[in-house]
Amino acid sequence: MMQIRCQRCGWMQTLGRESIALALAESQQSHEQHHVVDCPRCRHAIKVPVTDLRRRLPANYPLPEIAPPEPESAPETAALVVENQSEEPPTPVQTASESVT
Repeated sequence: MMQIRCQRCGWMQTLGRESIALALAESQQSHEQHHVVDCPRCRHAIKVPVTDLRRRLPANYPLPEIAPPEPESAPETAALVVENQSEEPPTPVQTASESVT
């Protein structure tokens, strides 16, 4: 367990072993030096060093598997562009002033 104090409002927050392991796994995957925790009271970002997270876990504690984020699918937007190109171009609209002449 690890206690974190918000520098802005002074609120204490406790992280359990599971939360520490998840934060450490996320930080290792993205090669970060700090893990950011939001204060539940004032939403201020608190940076926790990865070395402190490692120090709080036992050496043989298993880290959870985190899947890399999937890129957003671009084929949906490409299908819309192709679909719009297949439509006929819009016909010009005559205004009342043009038809009077």
